[in-house]
Amino acid sequence: MANSMENGVKDEPKTQFTAREGTYRLMTHSDYSRQNRVGYSSTGHGNIPVRVSFVTVDDTCGPSERICFNYGRELYVYVYKGVQKAVDLSKPVDKRVYKSTSPTCHDFIVSKSSPDSTSLLVGFTGGQVQLIDSARQDASNIFNDEQLIEKTRVTCVKWLPNTPHQFLASHASGHLYLYSERLPCGPAAPTYQTFKQGDGFTVYTCKARSTRNPLYRWAADVAFDPYTSVVDGGGEPASNGNGYSSDEGGAAPAPPLVTYRIGSVGQDTQLCLWELTDDVLRRPYGRSRASVAGVASEPAPPASTGSLSARLSSLEKAAERAGSAAGGGGAAQRRERDRLIGTPGCPRLADCPILEPHVSCRVSHERLTALTFRRDCVVTACCDGYVCTWARPGTVTGACSSSSPAATHGDTSTVV
Repeated sequence: MANSMENGVKDEPKTQFTAREGTYRLMTHSDYSRQNRVGYSSTGHGNIPVRVSFVTVDDTCGPSERICFNYGRELYVYVYKGVQKAVDLSKPVDKRVYKSTSPTCHDFIVSKSSPDSTSLLVGFTGGQVQLIDSARQDASNIFNDEQLIEKTRVTCVKWLPNTPHQFLASHASGHLYLYSERLPCGPAAPTYQTFKQGDGFTVYTCKARSTRNPLYRWAADVAFDPYTSVVDGGGEPASNGNGYSSDEGGAAPAPPLVTYRIGSVGQDTQLCLWELTDDVLRRPYGRSRASVAGVASEPAPPASTGSLSARLSSLEKAAERAGSAAGGGGAAQRRERDRLIGTPGCPRLADCPILEPHVSCRVSHERLTALTFRRDCVVTACCDGYVCTWARPGTVTGACSSSSPAATHGDTSTVV
């Protein structure tokens, strides 16, 4: 495990960490997991990231919350009790076990949620998307059931804001689809025609006599950014975060109570928090990074700055050599793209401040896959199916971090 050994001593996961506003504490009585608490195994479950979704519903006794998370072929929905009350893992609101596919992502619809009806979108490894009601196990609708639209894994599903009947689904192939829950999918593979085209993307619509799903398909050019880039409102990179020795598992902005804070979790089991100040975000391009005050307690050493600059320089030289060897029309296109390098839209790493994390600590035994900021806590999830709650400073009194109650009886499970 990366960063697990330091000076010959094993770095155990932390049960608390300190930020500028105080100490965050792990509330073990608020941990969510499979009922039998079985951890990571070699059955392939670890390859599917554990995701977490929340929704608030208006109950007769006031607002209450629901939490959904997936692990392997299982999907769980519980009443979320926050940091003050212990969770009873033996009483899920809904539990579903899928036979031939595994859930990969999910999203509640906020506008139509109530104690008697809570609509939840679920994406799967086979490309299907299911709309279920976690309060009524008999209600469900499946999109792309025959895999005629897409066969690759669903990577994210999201309801469109202010459009309660439409949602987006992204796939591992790089395609993005717009669906309507009110429309059926066609009996045959859809035929597409170009609707809109731009630099790096194409939007297609279905050629059909009647309107069917999907309404639109996007094909976009994307690339993985190994640095945790912070993008400002205009779309230009404002800074890069440096704090991981592995791929990043998830990132999220903090709520308004903490201004300009970004958190992320990685496969090296590290939780990192960055704080952005106005002088960093408004910094003009072209200044030396050494003149910018970082958000960490100490500025980044010059050695790391030089290594990043050298890395960029070597990449640029390699690109120039490849362009010279290739020649032809492709070289002209590459030269056109290279003109953007160094502009505000595509600044060099040397022109962006490198932010060291304000907090960086190991908080799990296994790879972290999800991070959610809430008003009274921070929620993390790891690939062995554990969803942990970290109480914000001042939200709990005393050491109320007792063990979770054992789940020893009955559950409301559904096999699909």
